[in-house]
Amino acid sequence: MNSDPHMDPTYPADFVASVPHLLGYHPTNSLVLVTTDADTSDMLGAVLRVVLPSQADEGHAMDELIRIVGSLEAVEASLAVICRPYVDEPPDPLPGAELVRRLVTALAELGVVINCQVWAASTREGAPWCTYDEPGRRGTVPDPNATTAAAENALAGRVTFDSREQLVDLLATDASPEVLERRAKLLVANDLAPVPDEEVLDAAVERAEQGDFELTDHDFATLGTMLSDPLMRDQWVGRCAGDHADAAERLVLRMVRGLPEPWRAHAAAVYAFAVYLRGEGTLAGIAVGKALEADPDHCLANLLRRALNVGMSPYSLREALDGALG
Repeated sequence: MNSDPHMDPTYPADFVASVPHLLGYHPTNSLVLVTTDADTSDMLGAVLRVVLPSQADEGHAMDELIRIVGSLEAVEASLAVICRPYVDEPPDPLPGAELVRRLVTALAELGVVINCQVWAASTREGAPWCTYDEPGRRGTVPDPNATTAAAENALAGRVTFDSREQLVDLLATDASPEVLERRAKLLVANDLAPVPDEEVLDAAVERAEQGDFELTDHDFATLGTMLSDPLMRDQWVGRCAGDHADAAERLVLRMVRGLPEPWRAHAAAVYAFAVYLRGEGTLAGIAVGKALEADPDHCLANLLRRALNVGMSPYSLREALDGALG
C-alpha cells in the first residue's frame, strides 16, 4: 500500500482494483475495510468485509467493525463500499454515506488514520468510483490484474475468483453418498486400530508434491484417521506451514471434498488454518463454516473462528503456531 495515499491521485482506483485480490474474489453489495498494523507498518493487517447493511442494521454492522479494529494494533485504514454494478455514474447521494461518515468518526476516535474512503460500482475494470470525502474526485477502476496485489497473488500461487460462490464450490463434496458411506464404514473400523505415524503423512505429502492425488477409499480412511487424532492433526497443520505447504494444503483439500461427516470437520479446520496462514481470510472463514457444519463443537475450528472474529493477522497466527509447535 502507498505510504502516503493522499499524495497519489490514483490511489482510490488502485485500492478498489486491489480489493478482489485481497479478498480472493470480486465482492458485491459489500463494505470492505483494510487496516495496516502498528507492529508491521509495511504490511497489511486485517482485511474485513461485511454485507452492506440495511439502514436499520447499520449500527450493528458499525459496532462489529469497530470492535474488531479496536482489538488490533491498527494505525491506518482504507475502506470501500462496493455495490450497484450496473450504473455508469456515481449516484447522488452515494450509497452508504452515513455509515461511512460514522465509521470514519469512530475509527478516528481510536487513533486510526483513514487513507481512503471510496464508493465503487464494482471492482471490475471500467466501473465508476467516487470518494466520499471529495465528491469531485472520481474516475473508473483500472485493470485489477495490473495491480501490485494481483502480482503478489500470482507470485504466491493464489487464485482470485469471480465470486464468493466459487470459493464455496471449491470446498464442496465431490463424492457420491454411496462413496461417503463406504468411507465412513472404513473410518469407524479404524477407530480400533493404531493411528498411522508421521511417515505415512510424509509419504502422502510427497505423492501430492509429485501431483499424485489419486486416493483410494482406504487412503481416505487412513488419512482421515490421522486427522481425527489431535497430535497428528497438529503435525498436519505444521506441514501446511512448512517447506511442503502447497502439497500438504492441496492434499487436505482433497480430504475436505472426499471425507464424510463428522471426519470432514477435521480436514476443513486444518485447511482453514493453512489458507489463513497465507493470507486468505475469506476462504479460511468459509472452511471454518464447513468444519462447524460437520461438527459444531470442533475445538480447532472454534479456535480459528475466534481468531477470525477478532481480526488476528496471519502474521500473528503464524507466530502463535510457531510457538505452539516449537
